[in-house]
Amino acid sequence: MSSVGAEGRGGAVPGEPDSKLSYRSAMWGLSLGAAALLGVAALMVVMAFLRIVTIADKAEQEVVPQVLLQQQQAVMAADLARVAEMILGTTDRDDRASALNESESIAHQFALVANIDVQSKLDAALHAVRRSAYRADMRDALDQSITGHLIRVDALLPPLGGTVGKADSYATQLLFETRHVLYEAAIAPTEARLQNLRERFAVLGQEMATVSQNGAVPRTGGRAFTLEEMNRFSVIFDLRAESLAVREQVRSETATARRQLAELSNSLSADAAANASQSASDIVAMGHSGVILVGLASGIALLVLGAVMVFLVRHTMGPILRAHSALEAIRRGETAVHVEPSSLREFNAIGQSVEQLGTVLAQLKVKEQAALRTQEQLQFIFDVSPVPFILNNVATSEVIAANDAACALFRLEKDAFVGRLMREFWIHSRHREEMISFLEQNGSVNGFETHMLTSQGSDFWANISARTVVLDGTQVVLSAFYDVTEQRAYETRLHGLVQDLEDTNSELEQFAYVASHDLQEPLRLVMSYLQLLKMRNGDALSSEGQEFLGFAVDAARRMQQVILDLLAYSHVGRDAAVPQPVPLQEVLRDVQEILSVAIAETQGHLDVAESLPVLKGERGELVRLFQNLVGNALKYHATDRSPHIRVFARQDNGGWEITVADNGIGIPEDYRSKVFEMFQRLHGEGEYSGTGIGLAICRKIVEQHKGRIWVDPDGGCGAQGQGCALKVWLPVVDALTG
Repeated sequence: MSSVGAEGRGGAVPGEPDSKLSYRSAMWGLSLGAAALLGVAALMVVMAFLRIVTIADKAEQEVVPQVLLQQQQAVMAADLARVAEMILGTTDRDDRASALNESESIAHQFALVANIDVQSKLDAALHAVRRSAYRADMRDALDQSITGHLIRVDALLPPLGGTVGKADSYATQLLFETRHVLYEAAIAPTEARLQNLRERFAVLGQEMATVSQNGAVPRTGGRAFTLEEMNRFSVIFDLRAESLAVREQVRSETATARRQLAELSNSLSADAAANASQSASDIVAMGHSGVILVGLASGIALLVLGAVMVFLVRHTMGPILRAHSALEAIRRGETAVHVEPSSLREFNAIGQSVEQLGTVLAQLKVKEQAALRTQEQLQFIFDVSPVPFILNNVATSEVIAANDAACALFRLEKDAFVGRLMREFWIHSRHREEMISFLEQNGSVNGFETHMLTSQGSDFWANISARTVVLDGTQVVLSAFYDVTEQRAYETRLHGLVQDLEDTNSELEQFAYVASHDLQEPLRLVMSYLQLLKMRNGDALSSEGQEFLGFAVDAARRMQQVILDLLAYSHVGRDAAVPQPVPLQEVLRDVQEILSVAIAETQGHLDVAESLPVLKGERGELVRLFQNLVGNALKYHATDRSPHIRVFARQDNGGWEITVADNGIGIPEDYRSKVFEMFQRLHGEGEYSGTGIGLAICRKIVEQHKGRIWVDPDGGCGAQGQGCALKVWLPVVDALTG
């Protein structure tokens, strides 16, 4: 409307060549021509012209300001409705107070431009909004008070790590049932439900009195308390009853406020439509009166004024009526409108503006339909997804939407699920508070595992992934639930099997230790009596008897060695000290000292590298490990050459690979995988002594240090590649080397 007024004062349409006549110029030319032919006709034409100018002036001076004023009021009404919805919809008291102040500011500006009737409706709507906000504040204060009492109830519970002192299981159960009743009362949806819970609380109080001592209940596993202290928590029922009453008042006041705001908006819309229709009617009426004046003038000067009449009807009334018809079509909801162009700039600009208005409305309608289709597609994907999805309010935990998979998981119909509080399905409210706190800080959470309940009371384990979003100005959380109950049961069974296996291994080791220890004493007696028999009666025995006696002594000696080796095997890892840094160079020095006699007897040579790592472990076991490895290399040396043993190390695959290489007789391929098993011997007693337990002890020591041991048949250090190597891999401890 403002752009039309500017054109009426002689402006040009931006971007359009100035080839069309202005309305004012054309009319003045016709008026002067008519005055030259006939004064009376000129006078009548001037009167008609002034009449038409009055139409434009009225449109500029009355209609445009009035429409702008109504538009301003409509915008303010929309802002006020938006802020009112924020007040009525938010659950945060500070946000509600801020929105209420903003509504007061908008209402003050609205009152400056509104009439008495609009101000009256505005004051009524604002009063209803203020009452609703006040009731909402009362409701929030009551809920906060209830929450404070519930926190004090939780302080009476046993700690998560166990009970404090001796606990009476029945008293503890009564305490947990009382806590559950109080939590149910805090969210009771009706007065009837609240009364049932109040009666249940009274019954529990009577039962708790039976386990109390002089009014005190000290054996619940948590903090001791008195019956009087527990009975004071009955105030939760009174607070919840008052909260329910206030909630009903909030609903009533909210409905009243929304109705009055809707009435205000409808009233403004109706006034705007009536004023626009009246203005259009006035303009048309004034246009018709101009036509009548032109008709009178045509009687005096038919030819001249007839031409003027044709001009006016064609170039003035036609564009106005066509623009009026197009506006009426837009008001009915049509968007594809067309206004034929006019030869006058002002009316042509009005037609173009009306067509642009129709185009903009069509584009808005297309976008609205596209948004609706997108919303329907997303809703379909949400509903048919096999993953249980739930959308709920972050602050109140109220369920906004749930798909079919979620309804099946929680065993609820969709209509019954929407509106329920998600915290009802959490067994441990503290876990939910932890997840909500993490969501508020990070915006999303993945793999949060917790224990939950279905609507029928059965429990299950859920793995939750969630993300917070803002929906219609409210912060909500979209959660995906995965039932991992069977997975946790499988993990529990697996843990039990592993524990049983560890217990069995421990019992076997204990049996080997006890058996070996208890066998030493009778074996010692056997050996003593055999030696005594040989000393006293050895000469009286025949040669065959002496041979049998020698076999018995040797067998007893070998049995004693087997028992000692079994004891050594069972001792590995039993009383291990705290692992300490152990320089391997010092370990090899101890081994060389222990085996010095064997090295001298075999004329062997032990070659130890100058740079060896520092290991972390038990020094005595590491000495035993390398004593057995070097001792085996000395024992199984070749008869045609002196034993030569090399010990060196290198870093490999995040650890240290330590090699003990020799030039001995080697290990046949068929036995390389068996040499680390118990009692595995490659040679008879006549060739090499031993029990076949030494390398089994080595493997157990290495495994205790989280390493591995194996045979390298090609790692011998003999001149022609004779011998083999035993390799040990242990994890890296630090970068220090000896």
